[in-house]
Amino acid sequence: RLLPVIVFTILRSGSPFLTTALQRIKPCRPPARCLLSMNMEQAAWPRAIVMSEDGAEKMNIAIPFLGKTRNLNRPKDEPLSKVMVRIRQSAMPPPPKGGKKARSKGFVPGAAPAEEVSAPPPAEVEIECLLECSVDGVVSEDTLNQDAWVHGRTLRVGASRFLVHVNPPV
Repeated sequence: RLLPVIVFTILRSGSPFLTTALQRIKPCRPPARCLLSMNMEQAAWPRAIVMSEDGAEKMNIAIPFLGKTRNLNRPKDEPLSKVMVRIRQSAMPPPPKGGKKARSKGFVPGAAPAEEVSAPPPAEVEIECLLECSVDGVVSEDTLNQDAWVHGRTLRVGASRFLVHVNPPV
């Protein structure tokens, strides 16, 4: 009984410590339709972080690929298809480095090397890249970035899946 009275008294007094603490609390956003069907497996997926400020022309999309975080700074009015092409390029594993070529000690310009090991060129692998919502299905690639990247959607890049978080608290 006494605790609510004390809290009310502190709030009413306008304590500077409490006022700054209350100002730092961010309001909760209402849950997106896609989050309603999220399960525990999806909660363990890596996150794709989308930072989009109101009034800004660009948005930043951060996705962890191959042990590094890839940051894509893209315009909000750009179609999703261009972003997906860029994500596919970022997800491609780097080409294998060429080994040292065995050459004779005496280098003669224009002469063929003594032993040249040539590896066959790697086959182009098409990586599937989709942005999907469990309720609405796959998001059309004609959709603009600002409308496509919604909190709770799933980004699927090849066999990897990323849960999209828009403007998470810092």
